[in-house]
Amino acid sequence: MEAKMTELLEFKDEVSGYWLVVDSDDRTVYAYLLDGEQEICADVWLCNLIEPPAEPEWLARPPDPPYLNLAEFGDPLYRIDICNPDLEASWIRDGKVLRQAELKVCGKLLAILTPGESPGMSLAAVRAGPLAHPMSVRKY
Repeated sequence: MEAKMTELLEFKDEVSGYWLVVDSDDRTVYAYLLDGEQEICADVWLCNLIEPPAEPEWLARPPDPPYLNLAEFGDPLYRIDICNPDLEASWIRDGKVLRQAELKVCGKLLAILTPGESPGMSLAAVRAGPLAHPMSVRKY
C-alpha cells in the first residue's frame, strides 16, 4: 500500500466541544465534524486535487475513503488550500448545543456541516451526490 501525505487543519468550538477538521491528502480535501467524543458526526467533500475518476470509487475496492468526487457532482477546477491563513470556522449554536459548523475563507462560505447529517454542503458541489450537496447559492 502506498503512503499518502496528509495535512490537517483543526478548529475547536470551546462552547459545544465540537471540532471541525479539514483533511487534505494527495487526492482530495474533506471536512469532518467531530463531536465531544471525537466521533465523526458529519462530513463533506470539499474538492478533488487530481482529475476526477470516470467511475465512482465508492463502488469498487480499493481505494478506501476518502473518495474522489465525479465531475458530474463537483467542479473539477475548484481547489482549496488548507494552508491558507484566512480559513476559519464559525459555529451556530442554540445555547451550548451546536446546530451548524461553517468553513469560510475571507468570510466566504465554503462548507456547512450539521451534526448527524452527511454529506454536508460544499461550495464546489454542482449537484447533490453521495459525497456533498451543493450550497443553495454558489458565488465564486
